[in-house]
Amino acid sequence: MSDSEFVSGTAMAPMMMTQDSVAATQTMKEASVASETADLQPMMTAARVTQLTAQVDTLRKSIEAGDLYLDPAAGEEIKAMLQEQMERVDGWLERANTLARRAPFGANPVGEAMGLKFEDRAAGEGISFRSVFTPYREVLEDAHEAVSQAMNLYQQIEQDNVDSFKRIRPDENQAV
Repeated sequence: MSDSEFVSGTAMAPMMMTQDSVAATQTMKEASVASETADLQPMMTAARVTQLTAQVDTLRKSIEAGDLYLDPAAGEEIKAMLQEQMERVDGWLERANTLARRAPFGANPVGEAMGLKFEDRAAGEGISFRSVFTPYREVLEDAHEAVSQAMNLYQQIEQDNVDSFKRIRPDENQAV
């Protein structure tokens, strides 16, 4: 069956495709792809949060090993950006909590099912809004703490360097 024979899931007799019908077919294909992508977005977001968690863990390990330290001025900028993002996520979570109620679609099976569906999308288990953004908020907080650790390590290294210079005798230029 050719593209011209297939319209909305029904085989039809061959017909001439006009530019309008080609555009409509293309729009339907794009809508189908967009719908499939929208269904995958929560899963992709959850996977991205998992990747971010692994990256922050790697960052923390590098800091703890002493391989990574951060200038306090740069660290403060990063911490401010992370704090701003955490506040934004807090707002999203707050809105999700307000959406996490059964919508009054009617006292019939379809209305009940739709109300439950909306409630579950906002705050249910699995790939709901809350279940994706709560771990994201935690990752942001972990990154914020890691940046603070890296800044502290930098300051500790700087202080150790200052202390080593203080031990040098000015008249002999030797370490004590």
